[in-house]
Amino acid sequence: MDYMICIVEQKGLKRIEKKKPLLSFRGQFLHKISEQGRVSLPSNFKDALRNRGVSRLVVLKFPNFLRAFPEDEWEKQEKEYEGLVIDDERVNTYLHILFNSLLDIEVDTQGRLVLPENWRKELNLNEQIFILGKGRFFEIWNPQTHKLMLRELMPRFSESRNYVVEMLRRKKQDDKD
Repeated sequence: MDYMICIVEQKGLKRIEKKKPLLSFRGQFLHKISEQGRVSLPSNFKDALRNRGVSRLVVLKFPNFLRAFPEDEWEKQEKEYEGLVIDDERVNTYLHILFNSLLDIEVDTQGRLVLPENWRKELNLNEQIFILGKGRFFEIWNPQTHKLMLRELMPRFSESRNYVVEMLRRKKQDDKD
């Protein structure tokens, strides 16, 4: 893992620290969106993109939200699809719909991006958006839609947590075998 070298000054003394660069997207944020669809990313998201050396996002439109992958992360996902049999009708249908609902979006030097007007209208993304970091990607929601969805999901949290714990246990076991 590469580390960033930082010079820290405290009470007139300077010292050098090695810090692991931020590469993940974490946190939740309410941000304004302009009438033209311009969104400024949270500062730690800008840092993560800069540390990855990425200035382009691959953004997928889902029925209620957008999911944004840094280009390098999306390329890993695409590699996994290469192993699928495209003659399988279900695989072809999935990939057709998936690739039909994604766009490459440039992030400018100030860490801003512009969301397409038709997507903003369809998802009711105006004035304010809710941005949720999920590690290797992040999501963009209408704040009210996200609040309703979260309220719906909360009663299933314990059950879902147990499922994830079991899936991680199985994965760890499979990795050993």
